[in-house]
Amino acid sequence: MAVAIKICRSPAGRASAKGIYSSVKRFIHTENITYEIKPERLQQIEKSPSGWVPPDTEKPDLPFFIKRSKYNNLPVYTDFKSGGTRHITIIRRITGDLKALDNCLKHHLGNDVITQINELTSQVKIRGLYKDEVVTLLKQLGY
Repeated sequence: MAVAIKICRSPAGRASAKGIYSSVKRFIHTENITYEIKPERLQQIEKSPSGWVPPDTEKPDLPFFIKRSKYNNLPVYTDFKSGGTRHITIIRRITGDLKALDNCLKHHLGNDVITQINELTSQVKIRGLYKDEVVTLLKQLGY
């Protein structure tokens, strides 16, 4: 859903937007969200010999959702740039609040992790090789 905001020029030459935060407030992530990891889910992941587990039967109550690929794998990929010296982990097929996913990743991977959110393509890019950690986290959350 797109939000149209009219920006008017004031006589002093400064741009002002009346009521900008009232119309966009619902899109801004302000409250803290608790991420619950169920012990039954951890046991299910440990019992799997290959590490693959199906998505949880009930949809996780989180502000974001990650849809699996057509072969039922999590859409977490690695990319190598600059002749293989820069490593990037990419999470695709995200719907919902990308900033909440970013906060969840920083909480579990550490605050020093550098992330980039692309809202047009619904992707989150992480600098470094974090594919295994991200896949494990998403499985624990129920995706």
